[in-house]
Amino acid sequence: MGYECHECMRLWQEYGEATAAYIKLENKLRFSALQQDHPLIQSLTLELEAAGKVRRAAREAIRGHERTH
Repeated sequence: MGYECHECMRLWQEYGEATAAYIKLENKLRFSALQQDHPLIQSLTLELEAAGKVRRAAREAIRGHERTH
């Protein structure tokens, strides 16, 4: 991106936020696994899967938008 595209910046911001949320959940899941907290592991696993979908959608939105340049 050699120029300032507000849509690119917005999409990258969304992707960054989605990635940060995913990593935070992943770390919580690892910690709960160390503690062998099975109910929390199940809950966090579902949340992590949902966060992964949001992250992938954000990445695909970037790819789709980049094709317009």
